[in-house]
Amino acid sequence: LTAVGEPVSSGGVERASPALRDDLLYVANKGDGSSLPSYVGFRVAADGTLARAKRRALNPGDNPTQVLFSPDGGLLIGMRFGAGAIDTFRVKSNTKLKSLGALGNQRGPFAAIFNPTADNHLIVSDARLPGAAAYFIGGQREAVAVNSVSNTPERAACWITVHRNGQSAWVANTGTNSISLYTINGNGSIALASTHSTVGFGRTPFE
Repeated sequence: LTAVGEPVSSGGVERASPALRDDLLYVANKGDGSSLPSYVGFRVAADGTLARAKRRALNPGDNPTQVLFSPDGGLLIGMRFGAGAIDTFRVKSNTKLKSLGALGNQRGPFAAIFNPTADNHLIVSDARLPGAAAYFIGGQREAVAVNSVSNTPERAACWITVHRNGQSAWVANTGTNSISLYTINGNGSIALASTHSTVGFGRTPFE
């Protein structure tokens, strides 16, 4: 890899997650006592250099852990682990984020991925549940809960991926060095299928 241009600060204490779509880059920033967490946008030039654009400040303790674009690029989704909330935004032409909804009272949404066979279907790992949860993006472009499944006694459900056939999802449990398999049903709900230790593969902790 070769660096392009000079680094451009996102203004946060620690970068948690990037999301890239065409010439738009968004970053989820963690905060601390002196700096608020935030979602920050950048323009990506043709030569790969970055120019910082709009910043959306969040509340103290929100602790955003991921941002991602919807498959059509029309929405930016944000996971606020600290607040137990899932944000949906429309990205305006000037890179400013217009809030379309914030689904609160979730346990601890950490990471998310869209189902590759259903553009409005979101699967989320939940580190506090612990386990995973399924959502639809509704008609008003807000997140709507379908169901959630705990995989206790596993701990710290973090990173997630979905099979390209849209029927299975895997979640890494970093607190117990394991990976859990979930089935994705036709109605969008999920169910825990099995959990497998990764200790034998030398991965402790596993991500």
